[in-house]
Amino acid sequence: MNEIIYVNVYLCKYRKVVNPVSRHVIASYSTCNKMSKIRLDTIPLAYNEIISFLKRDLEVDIVDDELALRIIGRRLSENEYLKLSLD
Repeated sequence: MNEIIYVNVYLCKYRKVVNPVSRHVIASYSTCNKMSKIRLDTIPLAYNEIISFLKRDLEVDIVDDELALRIIGRRLSENEYLKLSLD
């Protein structure tokens, strides 16, 4: 019997920080908001490599607009990406 595997879907936005003072380095950061939870088997098999990475590393970042459209119903905006993580 196959176990149903769920994937958490987060929409993340990368934010670049401009250094306010020379000689001080401030790292850029991303903020993520949970969008949904989907079944792993709903990710199209055409993205088999992404599924393999997800199973191996337990999370993967997605920048593919077509896959984002299938998962969250819209394309990614500038500096956005999806983070998928297994429960």
